[in-house]
Amino acid sequence: MGEIVWKRGAEDDLLRIFAELEDFRTGSGETFTRRLDAVLQNLRSHPGLPPVFE
Repeated sequence: MGEIVWKRGAEDDLLRIFAELEDFRTGSGETFTRRLDAVLQNLRSHPGLPPVFE
């Protein structure tokens, strides 16, 4: 399985996005997290699909 490498600040960005979504509508941050996890799992399973970004 491929490894996903997060750039500096990405975790902070995700936490901010989660908080903003929750402020907008309760539960929407959780929905975002579940969808993101599904996409990341797909990337781990099929690492050759997306282009490499450097």
